[in-house]
Amino acid sequence: LYHNYEGWGWYRRIVNIPDEWMRGRIWLVIGGAAETTKAFINGKDAGNHYGFSTPFRFDITKAVHSGQNEIVLAVSNLPKSKQILPPGKHHYEDPTGCFNYLARWGGIYRSVFLESTASTWIQDCYVIPRPLDERIEVKFEIGGEKTNGRIQVDVEGTVEEISVDNNGTGTLSVSLPNPRLWSPEDPALYNAFIRLLGEKGNKVDERCVSFGMREISIKGNHILLNGQPYYFNGYGDDCFEVLSGFPPTDKEIYRERLLMMKACGFNAVRHHSWVPTQEYFEVADEVGMLIQAELPAVYAGFFLPNLHFFQQELINVLKTHCNHPSFFAIAMGNEFYGTMQNYLSRGIDFDRGIEKLYHLAKQHFQTGLVMSNSGARFYPSDIDIIPVGIVSPLDKPVIAHEMGGYGCSLPDIYSRDKFTGAVRPTWPETKLEWVLKSGWKGLYHDILKNSQKLLQLCRKFGMERARMQTNCSGYYWWLGTDFPAGAEGDAWYEGIVDSFWKPKGFKPDEMCRFNNRTVLFTDVPMAYMNIWD
Repeated sequence: LYHNYEGWGWYRRIVNIPDEWMRGRIWLVIGGAAETTKAFINGKDAGNHYGFSTPFRFDITKAVHSGQNEIVLAVSNLPKSKQILPPGKHHYEDPTGCFNYLARWGGIYRSVFLESTASTWIQDCYVIPRPLDERIEVKFEIGGEKTNGRIQVDVEGTVEEISVDNNGTGTLSVSLPNPRLWSPEDPALYNAFIRLLGEKGNKVDERCVSFGMREISIKGNHILLNGQPYYFNGYGDDCFEVLSGFPPTDKEIYRERLLMMKACGFNAVRHHSWVPTQEYFEVADEVGMLIQAELPAVYAGFFLPNLHFFQQELINVLKTHCNHPSFFAIAMGNEFYGTMQNYLSRGIDFDRGIEKLYHLAKQHFQTGLVMSNSGARFYPSDIDIIPVGIVSPLDKPVIAHEMGGYGCSLPDIYSRDKFTGAVRPTWPETKLEWVLKSGWKGLYHDILKNSQKLLQLCRKFGMERARMQTNCSGYYWWLGTDFPAGAEGDAWYEGIVDSFWKPKGFKPDEMCRFNNRTVLFTDVPMAYMNIWD
């Protein structure tokens, strides 16, 4: 890194609040910050939050007045363990996933704004599509003062209403005849306008929820999308943003990336121990890409010490993103290998912790799959994300974990001048020195391109091998982008694209020929395929 600071960062803004806002509730909404956030309004404590995976908000109604107000945010990336470690080093007491694995990024990374609502508002709403029944279910929760009002839902001109019960919750069914189903091949979206009506029929609050008519289910060893077996051509995303550190908030950046990977034949992304931003999910909905998110437990050791934190983070993640049709799966973390051996007497606590989070996720995520982890068979889990060789018959669907054997191309020594952001490119500089000393400078450009072409041939071989496993529902090819040095040793040039999302040694349509929903195979004996092992 060019800079490495662990401590508090302070943000201050003077804002003007109009008189009419003072009749209801006023909220300070933080789109994303890492990791501890404290809010001060006009010099008074207005709340605090710990976490970094989702947006959050503070009720500042009693702290503000009409006219000018001072808002101060203090954000800290100091670890809970109180141990200051070098970048890429972590203590098990600190929640750690790929979001903060390369370094302990800190500060505000998404927008901050004020929002005004009535004294009663729509707190949560969950649209559950029932495509086979040609309808949706809308689950809602009302916040604030008790009301005798009604909830109205308007979808494609069909309007239904229901009274709000004493608990401020309810479920409303709305028909949607002949729906266009959402899939990566046809990402059709609908809007549900959800309105809270007062006793006189006046509109008190309104939400517009974008959703897709899609259903994920399991039948035997198969994952079904809208009732049909679906094959997952996926890749991995380790959240390494060498320019910005934090994930971008520009939808067009994500659109360019996802469209390119779709052009390469991919229809799914596994986000290794992190949760994408709201902008990412919105683009995935629009372009058609299936998303697996994971809690920030990069390895098994980080899970149990942070179990209470993960419980709340899991609820926040599911409530924030449950309406996205692209969001098809959530896992509790990555590679919980050797849990019983590592934890010994604590192993049973680990088992109970996984089981507790699994059932908690099933309560809040009725439109997706829930996994114990990615990388190891650990129960309970809807499907297994495990390493796949020659797959033996199993009792549930399997997606191949980190497929590809971590094969790499040669180092790109020409990339160092592109690293103009948060990450300092020490590894290309070291490799360049070696090339210059060895006398390979004149030939290295061609050697590099040939190594990238060889890696592409290895991808073709590996993906075709995975497709020959009749009880395997897909793969996550590892990795999407090159992996910078500093987190786990030297850099890994295993990416389908480089650190700047540029294809390495191929054109997308070339990859699409063997990485797609339908590919052409020759009859290759299985004994021949075993040479991969």
